[in-house]
Amino acid sequence: MLGSPEAGIAQSGIVLRLLDNMSRSTARLERLITDLLDVATARSGGLSLYSSPVDMVSIIEQVVDEMTPAANDRDVTIVGKWRKKQGLMVTGDEIRLQQIVANILSNAIKAAPVGGIVRVEATKAAPHAKISVANPSVRLDPEVKDKLFEPFQKSSAGGYKPGAGLGLSVVDSLVKAHGGRISVEDTGRQVRFTFTIPLWRKGASE
Repeated sequence: MLGSPEAGIAQSGIVLRLLDNMSRSTARLERLITDLLDVATARSGGLSLYSSPVDMVSIIEQVVDEMTPAANDRDVTIVGKWRKKQGLMVTGDEIRLQQIVANILSNAIKAAPVGGIVRVEATKAAPHAKISVANPSVRLDPEVKDKLFEPFQKSSAGGYKPGAGLGLSVVDSLVKAHGGRISVEDTGRQVRFTFTIPLWRKGASE
């Protein structure tokens, strides 16, 4: 006996949801494997960077554009002093720099409360460019803060979603591979991540 059209539609919906869940799980697994490889490669000194002059303002604008839909979903607004500034040229790997900014900004959006504001700043602090991302948040877990950039460490503060705890470790490794530094400041009302990347100098990457 043939089933009703309504039953067929319902079954199709279930199959589509299952396929979507499988796709998301596969994507998360691929990201986890990539992060593990990045951390292992960076810590063994084998991470290759394709350095060239890169405009950090352009990097930030690209990443903000990509992250804006996710921010809108949480009613989070991204603001910053990088807008309408002249280029901020650094020496680095463009893809890896995008990865650094995207990871930090994604964390900030997730950690910000609904209706919150994430602030992005890019300034020159010769001989480095200094980029910071800040979001309203409750205080970070004290026992985690000092180990936040180590693999498999994460904070439950301010709406951070559970994860493998590899993202900031990857960021830390990539920033150091560029010759920069990363730090976190926690005021109890705001969490600010700041990293530095060497400014581009003529002949530095030649």
